[in-house]
Amino acid sequence: MRDFEQIQRLVGNITEEQLRYVECAVHHRVGLFMPMAGQCEYATSPEHTHPAYSFILAFDDRCHTRIGDVVVQSVPSTMAMMAPGFAHQELPGETVSRYIAVLIDATFFETQKKLYGIVTQPNPADLYPFSDRLVQACREFLVDYQEAYPGYEQLLESGELKICHLIIRQIFGIAQKEPPVVGSITIHRAVEYIYANYAESLTVGDMAHKANLSTSHFTRLFRREMGIAPAEYLLQIRLNVAKRMLQANDRTLTDIAFDCGFGSSSYFSHSFSKAFGMAPSLYRKRYAPTGSGPQNAS
Repeated sequence: MRDFEQIQRLVGNITEEQLRYVECAVHHRVGLFMPMAGQCEYATSPEHTHPAYSFILAFDDRCHTRIGDVVVQSVPSTMAMMAPGFAHQELPGETVSRYIAVLIDATFFETQKKLYGIVTQPNPADLYPFSDRLVQACREFLVDYQEAYPGYEQLLESGELKICHLIIRQIFGIAQKEPPVVGSITIHRAVEYIYANYAESLTVGDMAHKANLSTSHFTRLFRREMGIAPAEYLLQIRLNVAKRMLQANDRTLTDIAFDCGFGSSSYFSHSFSKAFGMAPSLYRKRYAPTGSGPQNAS
């Protein structure tokens, strides 16, 4: 796994196997982790801790975290904070909760916090609203890491600062409330609908109906906000989930195709090969752990 030592420095004594369902992006001082095809197996281990600060940006209410004897349910559009060494456990569930875990090096976080003259610590029992601006900064960080074009390390370094400062401003009430931009809110809801239903036979018309917009207006608005057409965005999500399932190596190719919303295994194979430059079977051989799961496509 890419930059695994850096991941361990932020997360703790984690294994690559425990991250098999998780989309990761990490630089020197900040790491982002987003469950895709299953829960993070380190997150579900009892009483685990992180050497870094951990901020959980929740997009639904399906995540349940045990802290001592108390079980806390996630609240959509809010952020929870765990200090370094703070023991907790995400409870195993039948469905995958949608969240982004942002881990920030403790020294880096404290140094940036001092720039605001803040000496107090945030209360770990509190939930803090997060802004669309923070979500967008996280998405850009993930994309820059995945694409790894020339200069991406400089972009990640800049992204670390931006994400850290946006989180500090949200938690300590420094950030001004964002104006209610109708387009952003509408598309944000549509994105969550896509993530919740990507395995279904989902059409752009379905997405537009959910957003209470005409298909043409929705498509224009979505492309303006996300920089990509809604159908392409849906395909990207399906392919990224499929990639994680292939790395996990515990389903057949046909099962993965249908689990991710593809109408046929042949369409899945064609789409995957076009996106990643290799067939799903070859991707599995190269990147899946050895000695586990089925290898056939039936």
